[in-house]
Amino acid sequence: MTITIEEMKDALIESEIDYIKEMVNRDRYDDLFEFVYLNCFSNFKSMSDEEIKEQYEWRYNILEEEKSQWIG
Repeated sequence: MTITIEEMKDALIESEIDYIKEMVNRDRYDDLFEFVYLNCFSNFKSMSDEEIKEQYEWRYNILEEEKSQWIG
């Protein structure tokens, strides 16, 4: 039986989801934080402050008028 690349991707994603669920269910916050930091935001070191702000604004859907209230 041959497995496609898409099936491989799906299996890898499911495995990561299971791992995350396990960390959540076992209250392993430090491990979960490290996992997300390393796997989702590992490019922080290469991002400028402006890029980080843009990512934050996109993630939290911050509107232009709100930005002037809290971003210096």
